[in-house]
Amino acid sequence: MKFKRMLFGVLLYAQMLQLFSQQTNQKLEISLIDPFGFPIEHATIFTQDTQFSASHHPGGIYSLILPINRQHTLLIRAQGYVSQVLEYEYAGLDSKRMALVLTSLGHESGAAPSQEAFLMSETAVAALSDDAPAGFLLQATRDVFVASAAFDFSQAFFKPKGLDSKYGKVFLNGIEMNKYTHGRPQWSDWGGLNSLTRNQEYTHGIQSNQTDFGGLLGTTAIDLSPSKQRPGLNFSTALSNRSYALREMLSFVSSQKNGLSYSLSGSIRRAKRGYQQGTPYSAYSAMGSIEYQWPSKFHQTSLSVLHTYNQRGRSAALSTEVVRLLGRDYNPYWGMYQGKLRSSRNKTLSQSMFIFNHSYERDAFGFSVALSYNQGKDFRDRLAYFNAANPDPIYYKNLPSYYLNSPIGANFYSAQTAREALLAAPQIQWDRIYAANKNQLGEGQLPYVVTGDQMQERQWSFVARWFWKPLPDHEFDAGISIRVNPTDYFGQIQDLLGGQGQLDIDPFSQTRNDLKGDLIKKKGDYFGYHYQLKTHGERAYVQWRHNGRRWDAFASLTAQRLSSSRRGLMQNERYLNNSLGQGPTKSFNTRQIKSGLSYKFNGKHWLSLTAMSGSEPPVLSQWYVNPRDHGLLSPNISPEAHVFIEANYYLRAPKLMGRFNVFYGRFKDQTSLRFYFAETAFGSDFVQEWVQGQQSTHKGLEFGFNYKLSSAVQLNFSGSLARYQVANNPNLSLFFDPDPLEIAPINTGGQIDLGAVQLAQTALPQGPSRAFSLGVSYRDPKYWWLTMSFNSLGLSYVGPSYLRRTAQFSLDPIYDPSDLTDLEKPADLKQRSLPNFILVNLVGGKSWLKQGRYVSVFLSVNNLLNTYYRTGGYEQSRKAYLQVYNEDQRGGTPSFDTKYWQGSGRTFFLNLMLSLPPNKLKKSKKQSL
Repeated sequence: MKFKRMLFGVLLYAQMLQLFSQQTNQKLEISLIDPFGFPIEHATIFTQDTQFSASHHPGGIYSLILPINRQHTLLIRAQGYVSQVLEYEYAGLDSKRMALVLTSLGHESGAAPSQEAFLMSETAVAALSDDAPAGFLLQATRDVFVASAAFDFSQAFFKPKGLDSKYGKVFLNGIEMNKYTHGRPQWSDWGGLNSLTRNQEYTHGIQSNQTDFGGLLGTTAIDLSPSKQRPGLNFSTALSNRSYALREMLSFVSSQKNGLSYSLSGSIRRAKRGYQQGTPYSAYSAMGSIEYQWPSKFHQTSLSVLHTYNQRGRSAALSTEVVRLLGRDYNPYWGMYQGKLRSSRNKTLSQSMFIFNHSYERDAFGFSVALSYNQGKDFRDRLAYFNAANPDPIYYKNLPSYYLNSPIGANFYSAQTAREALLAAPQIQWDRIYAANKNQLGEGQLPYVVTGDQMQERQWSFVARWFWKPLPDHEFDAGISIRVNPTDYFGQIQDLLGGQGQLDIDPFSQTRNDLKGDLIKKKGDYFGYHYQLKTHGERAYVQWRHNGRRWDAFASLTAQRLSSSRRGLMQNERYLNNSLGQGPTKSFNTRQIKSGLSYKFNGKHWLSLTAMSGSEPPVLSQWYVNPRDHGLLSPNISPEAHVFIEANYYLRAPKLMGRFNVFYGRFKDQTSLRFYFAETAFGSDFVQEWVQGQQSTHKGLEFGFNYKLSSAVQLNFSGSLARYQVANNPNLSLFFDPDPLEIAPINTGGQIDLGAVQLAQTALPQGPSRAFSLGVSYRDPKYWWLTMSFNSLGLSYVGPSYLRRTAQFSLDPIYDPSDLTDLEKPADLKQRSLPNFILVNLVGGKSWLKQGRYVSVFLSVNNLLNTYYRTGGYEQSRKAYLQVYNEDQRGGTPSFDTKYWQGSGRTFFLNLMLSLPPNKLKKSKKQSL
């Protein structure tokens, strides 16, 4: 009897347990729509305290099975929309359903209407080799720190973690956009197509991502698929005093019919001048994309075609002397000719791309293939002079300091005369240049010619990726990519300025640049140099991810092979045996590995630790010492090695959200290649400065938090405090053309090893290493909003002169350094930071939505208080030994002083946008934002 009662109790308990288990997990349905009422079908919803998630649901309805009687933190993400965190307590037993409207990033954030809304002066573009501003990040993430870096800190060319943009990977429909030449993505390749490129997914730092292995700085994946865009017509017009004055964009995305959808977009941007005088701007862009979703719903095929063109005038870095005379906004690269402004230095970029994609996706398996072909050019022209006076108004012989620092003593009269002449004619005198060309000394001996340096690239790319999910909490993905890139580099005559032809010779040695070509070159002819680099790259990666209730983990490995060879297309008289023809192939094999571990305390707090180690090939622009003239490889060039570690703390509470990050990185075998004229203790020449074996460290912290004071008011606080330093004394070598006619040549071998550069503990010129921002945002229920931010930036350093920090600097061709008096000893070469500064930015807007018609207007003002600041600079290396350096310091204003990039004053960006859905999808009911 006792046994029967016990058995009955066990069965009753089991039955109750089964009933309880059935009733403690119930279904929650969430319907996601955009401001127009269209379903959002490509979102991801997951709980931060469990393993439950949902993604990619047709009709925009997502289902989750959640335990009842407990609070859940739901994180909702969708490309192109603001991520939302929802605190939800499920107390009932019945299925629940709720609707949620996600706000479009393109509509909500006036802070970053596009990456082009941010001013990037041409001086900085030249200095950073087309290092794009960080404004694009706002379109891909709502991380508070990244948002501050994009909008508030980018004006001072702040670099997160002190890393160059080449460490961040960008993919367009799966195709890598980082250039082999300099390693960076060139955002102008798809500039002006904001409406169709805003669908971006950004992975911060070295976290795992589903696109590729990724980079140290993160990964941005841009999806052009029409099915991922919001259907309808979008028109916007913008006014600005930054890079361009007017921008107009028009785009249309069709609704899907019989599995077919397409998108079209076009834009123009133009200005007679940018922020600085003499920087005209002209750009246009066009794109079309078509996609077919197969009846099975598992296959998608698409083709995208785009073309962009961008031309702008350039500006220059300025010394303190020039700023005092002519102001911070002065630009020497222009003048008036026949009543019109004409720039002496322009940059033209154009790019055409064709991308084919096919993908197959199931819940547990998928693959994708991408094929692309692109061709483009990078053309930079300049006013060149031959056996004539330098036409640059601020050439050092035109400045007062040249006469104050004279070796025979200060000439105050000539200095005052030079000052008055410069103030009277501060721009290029085009009339005098044309007049000089009419009086040329002989055939082909023009004093002035507009020449240009052009790069014409072609690239074929193939990418294949696989995805496999064998278990609910385990994922694998892998991929391979192949890129073939033949690129031509050549000089070209752009304008003979009234002349008929020009001798293609080196003006110093009087030797021919093109022995097998015509001696006198005409407009459009190759001039000075012509060669091709054929580059071939292969890369593969594999990745594993585990997503658990408490622990997440990932590990990834990539291997790469990069090969290139030079083919000379001109025979240079100075290098008869090493300039023409096919050269040897150089290859680099590299590997990288990264891994990470995360622990979730609950839905509000979690920690992550990630690490990355390995090496990458050097950028192609550093493989050859002087590829224009010959095929000599840079000596001892090797892959750059790195180790990088990050730790993140995340907080996701209803009122307080943010992230705190600490990082440490060490780089080895870094290289650099610079070109300039130098006066050394061994002689004077135009040199190529090759530095190899440099090590550097990056360590610091970053944070960003926002706190909701109310439903309408929010505080943002973010910042970075770091130290970026050279960790050793790298080696420096100089290369030059051995000129038999030079009175004081460096040597006759064309190369000299100057040994170690005293750089240990020197700060890297990577923008501000201290940056803090405090912002206040107000969002009114009537759909207008205003944000003001106060930003403090500092600890920026100029680029040091490497040559002045070698042992040869203390040598003197005449005097023994031990005999020098104190007055003759060099000034303190200790590196100093630029002055700290505070910037105030303001952005606001208003939007209307009625019957599916959306109108928005916003205005952003940078540097509201018109603060004067410098974004960076570099020490000039011309005076490279003790005697001439001291002579240049004699008058108190060096002729070859440090040059600085000047920060912009008050700038604005005003944008008006109109969005209309397709007629058959119009909503008659007003939707809330």
